[in-house]
Amino acid sequence: MRVAFKIKKATQAPAPAFEQLLERKGAWDGDSVDWGGRSEPCAPITVHEVTALKASSKTKSINTLRAMRIKGLMLQGHSVNKICLALRHHGTGYGESSIKHDHAALSPTVRR
Repeated sequence: MRVAFKIKKATQAPAPAFEQLLERKGAWDGDSVDWGGRSEPCAPITVHEVTALKASSKTKSINTLRAMRIKGLMLQGHSVNKICLALRHHGTGYGESSIKHDHAALSPTVRR
């Protein structure tokens, strides 16, 4: 006996734009999470900063989200060690040496 199954493709909603994903960060407020705010500051990156980051990392692609977070903390006046402590819980790609390399590349262009 043969049973025929018809496989249907699941319809998915379109993925949100990259900028919308950056905007939706959770911020802890006591026992709840507020998804409207940002958990840490992010600052936009200029073309000169992108070229400096590419030159320091010697790659064509850079971690722009990490660089924006580092720049935002730099504009608040945090030192490189405080930035490492603040971003160390973000997981892969947020090692101390990566943060220090990005900080060194952004330092000449970021003014407090």
